[in-house]
Amino acid sequence: YLVTEFVDGGTLKDWANEQKRTWKQTVELLLGVADGLAVAHQAGILHRDIKPDNILVAKNGYAKLADFGLAKLAEGASIDVTRTLPEGRTHPGAIVGTIAYMSPEQASGVSLDARSDIFSFGVVLYEMIAGKRPFSGATDLETLQKVIHQEAEPLDEDTPAALRIAVEKALAKDSAEGSQSMPELVVD
Repeated sequence: YLVTEFVDGGTLKDWANEQKRTWKQTVELLLGVADGLAVAHQAGILHRDIKPDNILVAKNGYAKLADFGLAKLAEGASIDVTRTLPEGRTHPGAIVGTIAYMSPEQASGVSLDARSDIFSFGVVLYEMIAGKRPFSGATDLETLQKVIHQEAEPLDEDTPAALRIAVEKALAKDSAEGSQSMPELVVD
């Protein structure tokens, strides 16, 4: 048997398109997703495909991060589980995920840690607040280049300064300069 939870709403994309949402509504909704991602990171799990289509919003207004199909254990993470199938490995240099939501490290095919998911979460947060993606191009290759090399346009001045700073920090190209953990981003 495969048992899954029924979430009686739609995706974050659907939620955002239903009506104009304020930055406050967006932040309140995504805080739960950030907390869930923090728990996954604490367990040594990297999601690697955070995007609005993988965030489900129930009719009661509660959001859940879904689709861990590209998830993997973080380097050095140990988890005590019984494996019945051979473990598939992503070979070095492989790029997996959705290009517009990838971190620069993920887009470059290098080793990842939780900060990659933080960057992707920052992309989603930026998109929900600004109403557009921070990195987009005419082709996937152009978008990939922007993810790696281009800074996002600043959020509008009507977005509170603390929120603008938190999003900019999450979207830092150098992961050492960005948010180091989901709890840190939630506090910011």
